Amino acid sequence: MWKVFPALLSFVLCACVWEETDKSPTNESGEYLPLDDTEYPYAGLPRLVLETKDFKEIRDRDTPIPATMQVWGEKMPQGGIMGLSVKGRGNASFHAMPKYSLKIELSTSFPLLGMPSNKDWVLISNFPDRTLLKNYLMLNLARSLTGTYQPRSQFVELFLNREYMGVYQLSESIKVSQKRIHLPDQAFLFEKTTPRSEVSFVTKRGNNFRIRHPKNFSEGLLEEHINRWEEYLYSAKISKTVVEKWLDIKSFVDIYWLEEFSKNRDGQFNRSLFYSWLPGKTIYSGPAWDFDVSFESNWEGRPKVTPAEWFIKNYGWYKQLFKDPESWEFACNEWRQNRAVFLLALDSLQSYAAMLEGAAKNEFKRWNSLNNTEFWGFKEPYSSYDEAVDSLQSWIRQRIAWIDEHI
Repeated sequence: MWKVFPALLSFVLCACVWEETDKSPTNESGEYLPLDDTEYPYAGLPRLVLETKDFKEIRDRDTPIPATMQVWGEKMPQGGIMGLSVKGRGNASFHAMPKYSLKIELSTSFPLLGMPSNKDWVLISNFPDRTLLKNYLMLNLARSLTGTYQPRSQFVELFLNREYMGVYQLSESIKVSQKRIHLPDQAFLFEKTTPRSEVSFVTKRGNNFRIRHPKNFSEGLLEEHINRWEEYLYSAKISKTVVEKWLDIKSFVDIYWLEEFSKNRDGQFNRSLFYSWLPGKTIYSGPAWDFDVSFESNWEGRPKVTPAEWFIKNYGWYKQLFKDPESWEFACNEWRQNRAVFLLALDSLQSYAAMLEGAAKNEFKRWNSLNNTEFWGFKEPYSSYDEAVDSLQSWIRQRIAWIDEHI
């Protein structure tokens, strides 16, 4: 079995991986993009100043718009102006949220904020998450739990077309490359998705998948393999011994616990679940992705999610897999062995929040979402950013206790 590219970073803070320079380009020479931070002052995070050509509005997820971008520190730019294209990103996160996510493609490959050089990046809005931390927390937890590649990211404040947009998470995109997901040329990277997204094939069981790599894939090869896997999975009786001929079960259990621990709605075998497969080998689960509607999130008018009850175990492939007592016992033992990793995530939450303390003031001045209950994703108001973080921390503590009692 091949391994994805090992993680280079563990639990790190933004301030550890970028430094301000001493030299500033001059405005007269046209070497920097203007930044007016009078209303939203510097708060300890890098600022991304992004301008589309002719200040064109970003209207959809399909039309790349030419743009330029520059990284600013506290008082000056921290490098030159980069050419790129930008478009909308996500489903609900683009169409249904006032603060939307973006996908950017640099004109040339470039390292951003200490992360390895590449052209493709995403700016995650985290609008449904009043702590702004869930994606960052879970990707760091995934890296620590699995020891394999998980997308690296750094927090920034974004100024788009001279308008302050708030705190964003600049992240590596899910992509096969030497320093991201490192796969053999013949391997597939594919994603569980929904009919509303781009779909490459639908299994006989009605599950939608999108093939992300390679671009020129063998027609029907992966579809046939997944159909045969599902035919076995949904047979009258399965066993861990046979399952291991199909799956890298350790990777599947790692991703299961990330989704179950956080009660991630997308993890209910909906979308943003990634897998890789090399013909002749087992199916590998990961990397982890997309946790902004996890933990105690409200969503689509549903009640607040409590720390109790199983959430992912009752859906999709996991529902079938864990009907096998041996496979479920394997998963339970993995929780017991890795419990300290989840506790570390709990302990890290306050330090992450401290990193965003100043920027959060700018964020909620811009969007006034802390005590908002009118947006369809919000049900519970918070009087302060600290209260939102404390609520998440309390929920996680209760979730760990509930899992401990029920495995």
